[in-house]
Amino acid sequence: MTGKQQLIERSTAPLGEIQALLAEQFIDAAHVLAPNLDDSQLGQWCDHCMDLASRSPRVASAFMLAAPQVLPYLEADQLASWADRGSRLCGGSWKSIGLAASFYEGSTRLFALLPTEAVFQLADILRELSLHSIETAARCLTQASTLRNKVPQEVLTAFLDLGMLVARNSWIHATLLFEKGPTQLAGIAANTRSPLLVLIHRICTDTREQPHGLLTDLCDSLAEIDTPEHHKLVDLAGQLALKNPTVAAEFLRSAGVVRKRLSDLQSMTLWLESGLALLEVHGDKTTQAYFRIDSAYAEEILSALSGSVQFESVAGVLQLYGKALGGDDVRLHITGVNDHGRYSQVQVDEGEVVYLPPAMDDFGDRRANLQAYKVSVAHQTGRFTFGSFEYRYGDHGHYLKSSTLLREKSLPAGITGASNLQRFLALFPERLLMEGLLALVEDARVEVCLVEEYPGLSRSLRRVQRHAVEQRPELQTLGLRQAFIENLLRASLACPEAIRWPRCYMATLAHALGILGIVRNSDATVHDSVEAAALLYDISETIPNVPSRLAEGIWIPGQAADIPYGSSLPPVENWPDGIEMPFEPPPGPLFRGEFNAETVRSSTSPDVGRAGESSLDAPLESVEEPEEEADMEAIEAGLDAGGTDTEADEVAEEESTIVEWCYYDEWDFRANDYRKGWCRLGQRPANPGDLDYYDQTLHRYHNLVAETRYQFELLRPEVHRKLKRLEDGHEIDLDQAIEFQIDKKAGAGPSARFYSRRDKVERSVAVALLLDMSGSTDEALDAREPFRDAVNGPARIIDVEKEATVLMIEALEAIGDAYGVYGFSGYGRNNVEFHVIKELDEKLDDVTKGRIGQIEPRRSTRMGAAIRHARAKLIDYPAKVRILMLVSDGRPQDLGYGREASEREYAIRDTRQALIEGKVDGIVPFLITVDAQGHEYLREMCQDISYEVIADISSLPRRLPAIYADAAR
Repeated sequence: MTGKQQLIERSTAPLGEIQALLAEQFIDAAHVLAPNLDDSQLGQWCDHCMDLASRSPRVASAFMLAAPQVLPYLEADQLASWADRGSRLCGGSWKSIGLAASFYEGSTRLFALLPTEAVFQLADILRELSLHSIETAARCLTQASTLRNKVPQEVLTAFLDLGMLVARNSWIHATLLFEKGPTQLAGIAANTRSPLLVLIHRICTDTREQPHGLLTDLCDSLAEIDTPEHHKLVDLAGQLALKNPTVAAEFLRSAGVVRKRLSDLQSMTLWLESGLALLEVHGDKTTQAYFRIDSAYAEEILSALSGSVQFESVAGVLQLYGKALGGDDVRLHITGVNDHGRYSQVQVDEGEVVYLPPAMDDFGDRRANLQAYKVSVAHQTGRFTFGSFEYRYGDHGHYLKSSTLLREKSLPAGITGASNLQRFLALFPERLLMEGLLALVEDARVEVCLVEEYPGLSRSLRRVQRHAVEQRPELQTLGLRQAFIENLLRASLACPEAIRWPRCYMATLAHALGILGIVRNSDATVHDSVEAAALLYDISETIPNVPSRLAEGIWIPGQAADIPYGSSLPPVENWPDGIEMPFEPPPGPLFRGEFNAETVRSSTSPDVGRAGESSLDAPLESVEEPEEEADMEAIEAGLDAGGTDTEADEVAEEESTIVEWCYYDEWDFRANDYRKGWCRLGQRPANPGDLDYYDQTLHRYHNLVAETRYQFELLRPEVHRKLKRLEDGHEIDLDQAIEFQIDKKAGAGPSARFYSRRDKVERSVAVALLLDMSGSTDEALDAREPFRDAVNGPARIIDVEKEATVLMIEALEAIGDAYGVYGFSGYGRNNVEFHVIKELDEKLDDVTKGRIGQIEPRRSTRMGAAIRHARAKLIDYPAKVRILMLVSDGRPQDLGYGREASEREYAIRDTRQALIEGKVDGIVPFLITVDAQGHEYLREMCQDISYEVIADISSLPRRLPAIYADAAR
């Protein structure tokens, strides 16, 4: 008997004692393996069988059945490695037994699909995962069989290396890596996938980055860049990682955004070099902010390297420009582009809204891009300035008469609509077609008016028009009707040279171009545009939207022929039936925004009468108002921050409030720099109310009001102050003159100082009182505090703030100092609310008094932006002494006001920086908090800035005027 036979017989009997079937499976497998293994290798295999059988017959069975099948894929000495890796998965629990059995059962398929080393890597990953979650390991094993189809072999090792790192550092994401990782890598250039995975492995090994999250971020960023550039960017990041892995990660995260703004890879290299220089001088925190584009320095470098203009960086300039052209009601909104190439707009009820993209990068330099922004603002405000929404149903134009009566006769029912334009559009069965034609005709008229009114704008407008035409689709890829309207659009952009149309139908196009030319007269009106669009609609209806390739003859440049208006239209005949393409009007140029009859409903009054009749008194029963969608995100955010149950009503009311938006920088102490235009602050008038609250407060505190008024009146300077003992003046002081004569005769030689003069003395002080209106001010005072009245219940923090404000106002009125009263709240950096209760130059009246009673808790506390806005108001006010008093109930806190919700330092540092900015401008800041724990953060936030903690909240009405009196002396 040979040594191999002895090994097999020695193991058979014990296996049979465990389970007879195991012995049979063992013998069958051993006879297949024995010729391929030496005695030592076969002995190892037998030992594995015995060990697994003692732990789990199921696992042993799976192992013995799989061994002959995997042998063709393994070297003889690799069999033990495979057996050992599977056995380590068997930990004794029923879950681990199932995992080990599944590994052995699936091994044949895995070896057929993957290289041997990859299978061993996978087994090691499964072992690491099983220490944390056997279910996660089992799911990854199931997904592993698909790796061959998703991950190229040359990338597999790097992918599994990253998988092991995930298993060790963030095992909970392992399933995501196996599920989504291969798909994410598919968007990366083939020669870059492995270096990218190696780079991610290096970064995550040296930092606390979560591997799959970083893989997702970097793949998303690189997917925005052309694939030929991927390898170079990853190579640059690899060089950066040698110095600082965290900074390298931020560089690649923002690479997609940065590359869109820069013209070439050379500029990207310069961008990287600027960051490296920053790293050497200021360290990694500042450099990370630079590569995240979270600092003003980053924006400055990007602007220098590219001509791109970000809306946030020029929002203030554009807002002033829009108001100069269209008036104070003009508001700017950032908007995107939807899937149809059109602006995605937010419906608004009031005001004149201009929709602009978040960035402008269509032209070669910053100046040209800024001019393009201005052209877009000018065009969209021009619709309001030049009467685009002043159409009255049935009125005639300067050149064209109204066709409404004639068109009404062809419709079976009456015409209704929420506005004159909507009512007119309802006359046309194909409303989309009519809307598209009206937009391009009216936009052409507006641009003629712009050039006429602002000649200096003509060059920039021409540049933008030509660029818009260059982006238009190829005409012959469109349906014939779409191509017809596309030609009209190009003509409306004053680019007739870009028109192409079949020669045999040129008379049709020439006639349409002649109609369009009517609105290019400077005295044409919106009524001419509406009727011209209606005539073009009639022509368009005769043109089927068949594929343009079916049009006979050559496509030639089209020029407006000298065809008099009203000539007959040549018929378009003999088109094949049933081949029309779906029709959709070509999207207009982005710089024009959308001309939409519903955009500004308040600009056009309803008109339900007959043509030529006044519509102002017409009934509106048949008009259905469109429903407004509540801003659910804002509502939920407000409730989370402590808002009241009436928050939804406040949001709905706020939608109709005129809000003036402006942008402020925010200080990032880690970057040691500002985040440019980071916070969007909306200034709005406080809600109106009646005088009851103000009067009741005066009655409740009548003794304190009288006392405070008296104390403040003592601070009022005399209108004139008498100066004595002068050598020259307006009056002679008789006593001094007599004394002078006596001294003179006595030979004492006194100086002739017996004149006096009265100099006018003026007190020049302005104070901005800034009230915290965050949700936490809704908290009731201590239970021992007596009820204010039986209706309102116990006092809240906001109630005490309001009462203190009333007393402060009474005191300030007594002394005559200028004062403004403001409140702030909001939620997130894009919605900082600034409520105006009284402006600095506003007189105290019943309206102002009524607003105080309506002050209520709202959302969160982003102090920095509110302080900067109040500072700007004080700077603009002519006073020698300017004071900013902030009353709050706690530390600054808001969504995103720091890296984590629990972080305090970021918000405190930004607030401190805002206060320092005020001091630099000569403003005296003073902070008052009713938070008993206020010393903890105010010491850090204020340092050399005055503050006071009022532990007894109920004493605030008495203390606030006293604090101001001390500060204003």
